[in-house]
Amino acid sequence: MGEFTVEVTQEIADRARRWGACSVPAVGTPVDRLTFSQLVWVDEQDLLLPHEASRLTNPVDVVFGSLPIWARSGSGYGDGYGYGSGYGSGDGHGSGAGAG
Repeated sequence: MGEFTVEVTQEIADRARRWGACSVPAVGTPVDRLTFSQLVWVDEQDLLLPHEASRLTNPVDVVFGSLPIWARSGSGYGDGYGYGSGYGSGDGHGSGAGAG
């Protein structure tokens, strides 16, 4: 997509390690090369400092307002599945007295 101008710096990499990143891209990696999951994590952690995040401005922001960083992923794919089940039971009792 090309709208990113931020690369992973040593400072960003060190911050990611301190904040518990599972993996850290090499210094110099363009942010738009990060995976969707990595960008979501960056966004959830508020990893980028304001001066770093401000360099991510793109023309879409002017029209729609600020986008989360993960919405700017340069490429990606996904798959998933899910299922669910459940059960429940309950009973209750009560007693009381009142006067009026």
